[in-house]
Amino acid sequence: VEVVGKPPAPRGDHSAASAAGLLFVHGGQKLTPRRNGGPPAARASNELWVFQPETAAWSQVARVPPLRREAASLIAVSDTFLLAFGGWTGGGGGGLGSDSKLPWSRALHALHLPTMRWFALAAPGSNRAHPSTAALLPTGVAPHSWYRKAAEAGVVQAQSNFGLMLMKGKGVPKDERAAVDWFVRAAEQGDPDVQNWLGLCYQDGRCGVAPDDAEAARWYTAAAESGDPDAMSWLGTLYKEGRGVPKDCLLYTSDAADEGLGVDLGG
Repeated sequence: VEVVGKPPAPRGDHSAASAAGLLFVHGGQKLTPRRNGGPPAARASNELWVFQPETAAWSQVARVPPLRREAASLIAVSDTFLLAFGGWTGGGGGGLGSDSKLPWSRALHALHLPTMRWFALAAPGSNRAHPSTAALLPTGVAPHSWYRKAAEAGVVQAQSNFGLMLMKGKGVPKDERAAVDWFVRAAEQGDPDVQNWLGLCYQDGRCGVAPDDAEAARWYTAAAESGDPDAMSWLGTLYKEGRGVPKDCLLYTSDAADEGLGVDLGG
């Protein structure tokens, strides 16, 4: 099949998603010519390309998001929105919702497919859009609803962030039980930080759940198997005391000690 239209330049670490029968390719790293005529430099891109399978045609969307990114999560929400979350920006000043000292972003952007307009949303826990993009926010739509859309679409970071918003009551009514439900969704996708946090919740009865050593051990185990040293330490304590697991003074405590956590290996 002969492809028509100018295709995107060669790139890597880009994001892709399908919606409304189209393939969307966003960002990535590509070679950019230098003004002084030197060798091309690899730089993160904010381009958005669309491929139409029926006509085998490429086209570039004129309206681009305000943030250059590599390896962002790109998720389709029905045939109405594309959500772009996080990614590598290629340097400090990661943009909306990110730590300016880090090259990674936690920014969330939404592309409204019927109008091909981008909207930038505020960071978790905030009801205010970034000043440069506040005018793009849809009237009457709160930022937290977009984080929920991303969470419902399966974006792990959005699930944990939305759970944190619910836990603290930032921008949404406080609901610890619902927060735990979102933490569980993120943990089930293998996020060791959330797995460890769930272990603490069940071990101490935090987060609106009843103390449950067996459940705490389950989540600590999942995080420990990913190499999380804090989870190894907490799980070693449970084994040492025989809480929720068979008593074993050395299981996992030795692993945690190897990580330099200074775990007491005494009987």
